[in-house]
Amino acid sequence: MTIKSLRVSNCRIISHVELEPSPGFNLISGQNGSGKSSLLEAIYLLGTGRSFRSSSTSSVIKKGERSLIVSADIETESGQIVTVGMERGKSCNRLHIDRSPIKQLSRAAEILPIQIITPESINLVMGSPRGRRSFLDWGMFHVEHNFLSATRNYKKNLRQRNALLKRKKFSESEMSYWNKALSDAGEEISSYRANYLEELTELYQQKLSPRLGSLSEGEVGFSYRRGWRESATLCETLEQGVERERVVGHTLSGPHEADMAIKSGDGVAKNVLSRGQAKLLSVGLYLSQLSHLYRKTGKKGIVLFDDMFSELDHQNSLTILEYLIDSGHQVFATTTEGDVSLLNERDLEMFHVEHGGVSTVVKQTITA
Repeated sequence: MTIKSLRVSNCRIISHVELEPSPGFNLISGQNGSGKSSLLEAIYLLGTGRSFRSSSTSSVIKKGERSLIVSADIETESGQIVTVGMERGKSCNRLHIDRSPIKQLSRAAEILPIQIITPESINLVMGSPRGRRSFLDWGMFHVEHNFLSATRNYKKNLRQRNALLKRKKFSESEMSYWNKALSDAGEEISSYRANYLEELTELYQQKLSPRLGSLSEGEVGFSYRRGWRESATLCETLEQGVERERVVGHTLSGPHEADMAIKSGDGVAKNVLSRGQAKLLSVGLYLSQLSHLYRKTGKKGIVLFDDMFSELDHQNSLTILEYLIDSGHQVFATTTEGDVSLLNERDLEMFHVEHGGVSTVVKQTITA
């Protein structure tokens, strides 16, 4: 997928911007607070319906305006042009695909698979299991057609079982029914995730690991922890844990408690790696997801890379940059003006953002 043209209105300090980006690498430079990250935020909104910088979409709307609008002409792998448009505000929440109203945000995500990498993406390695579950589920959403329905089914059954536990009093047959329903959906989700991680690990070791020199001293390994003990089925675990869960009032076992364990050498990665190494590993994993997406579906996702050189040394910055350029994915990356020299002799398209507007557009080979 490639964004051929982009239109953004009333997104943070951006009043109105129209861009025709390169199908390859697009660099967005500018001072802090100039609005360069807001361009990435607008694209992310279009593909996901939410912001990566705020939990409230209303905070993204330009002060004094009632709504924000983002639209783009997107070229598919077959050469078809699809127009996606979104308006978000206090009294409107509209999504159109080729001028037809669409209710499901998942339709936009299917058309515009977006991988976002920010300074906070280091938490894929350093943070909680929740972020790693989301990481796995992003990949499953795009490559496994049944995963979305299985996830919805599991969440529905989990709510029902938790409501039963909070009641404290229930019959054995009631709990048996929800144990079975939850375990069927949970086992399905767990199987999808485990298979996905196995395929992703293989790709990471093939494509990224040889290029990440600073991680080569300690071998990095991955394993899936499914959220209940390996020696039992999920249904058995739920049945055996009912009395304890009755006390706490919620379900303690299942894929909602799963994790992707990451090791480096003989230790847990987050306890062994430096912040720079953790970011390099996180970026490598996100980019591996895009390689997997392309291998399984033929789709090329779009990379949004905010503040791409933060916490990376010169050599690792160049490593990531070269991989992104060689990958063939459309990339939108932000950086400060001081880091532009890292792009010495790179053929790319550069946008300079100032006070919420694109003041200059330069198509050139940058030289130091």
